[in-house]
Amino acid sequence: MKTINKNDVKKAILEEAKRIKRKKELFEEIKKISQELSVLNENMMAGSFGFSGNPNDAMHRTKTGFVQDPNQPKPHISRTLQDLEEEMIALENADKLEEENNIDFIKQENTELKEQLKAITETLKKFNL
Repeated sequence: MKTINKNDVKKAILEEAKRIKRKKELFEEIKKISQELSVLNENMMAGSFGFSGNPNDAMHRTKTGFVQDPNQPKPHISRTLQDLEEEMIALENADKLEEENNIDFIKQENTELKEQLKAITETLKKFNL
């Protein structure tokens, strides 16, 4: 059985906290970039491109004048943003579960230690120590 000391636990907690913090920072940066890209795309793509108007043209149905093809894959930034959002939700759920499991584990370990202490005390009483 491997023993774990306080320094190892503190080090692991700090490493995990730094990883989560950095991931959140990246998530916020990606959201900013995604927002900037959507503004740029809207500004650059809006307009008639010198063609004035067939009423059946896509420019009358969308902001940009282009219809989004459902078969076309999402841009990489959008996929990354969606993946990070899903992962952040999963991390939050995992943290909640880990806290609940950790409390149960500590209670179980506490019970086992009490039983061991009781057994040691009884053994010492037998030897009158």
